Amino acid sequence: MRISKKAREQAKRLFKACAPDGKLDEEKVRLAAQELVAKRPRETLGILLHFYKLVRLELARKETRIETVVELPEPVRQELVRLLAERYGEGLRVQFIRDPELLGGLRIRVGSEVIDGSIRGRLEALQASF
Repeated sequence: MRISKKAREQAKRLFKACAPDGKLDEEKVRLAAQELVAKRPRETLGILLHFYKLVRLELARKETRIETVVELPEPVRQELVRLLAERYGEGLRVQFIRDPELLGGLRIRVGSEVIDGSIRGRLEALQASF
């Protein structure tokens, strides 16, 4: 479905209203979508589709995976989350995962960005350079 420029602009305004301080408020998103459906303005479906896309992209941008070989102690976890929040902003949804295939080090994925400090990643990079 082709979404008009006007519908995209309305969806962007709606999205900005749901994240006034840069942090998406899930309750405001829910209420905004319900109100939009209740009022049924022109191009409601286009506005909703683009609004959904913006919300989904924002949530994906805050999705964080930290993969390690061993279970990290709580103080180390807290420090990692603090450092990531400094770099990427507050509101990260962090998930810690044990992956013995990394051999050592850690791999961090925030949204679509990957920081690979694992031994396995270094070995693969070395192999690719040959």
